[in-house]
Amino acid sequence: MAIKVTERKFYRYLYLRLIRQRGTASSLALSVGIGIFCGFVIPLFQMLLAVFLAWVMKTNKIVAVACTWVSNPLTYAIIFPINVYVGGFFINSSFDANELKQFSLATLFTDFQKVLYFFISDGMLMFMIGGAIVGGVFAALSYCVVYFIIRKHREEKKERFFKRRKALKEKTGISG
Repeated sequence: MAIKVTERKFYRYLYLRLIRQRGTASSLALSVGIGIFCGFVIPLFQMLLAVFLAWVMKTNKIVAVACTWVSNPLTYAIIFPINVYVGGFFINSSFDANELKQFSLATLFTDFQKVLYFFISDGMLMFMIGGAIVGGVFAALSYCVVYFIIRKHREEKKERFFKRRKALKEKTGISG
């Protein structure tokens, strides 16, 4: 029986898979940051970009690729307008906030010509600039959180090991 995404077990499983990966806490946290950044920046080929950046920075490629799924069909309804809105602050575009509000999820699937025109004009640039900024912020936050979680888990694991070792030595009477 498969674990459902809505169950707490699913998130516990992902947490355990992350903290049990090989590598330093910094390397794993950087892998998560790379994946999240790539997930926000480009809508296509984000996994290839994540693998390339993870390879260049010598981090965990599998973790980086898995974290690109922060942008998926369910979250794009939130990520797309935020990226375009933030990117719109940095370039002078013919599109404004009112035109962005007219884009709805239904528009994305029904009026393909309007969406295509948006991306051919300034939309893609707005999306990528906004994605770089928003993705950079989320990548930095996720790096800090994941680094803290992995360090805490490994320190607790080390303490448990030494407590068991000390208890075993006391039980068996072995000194040293």
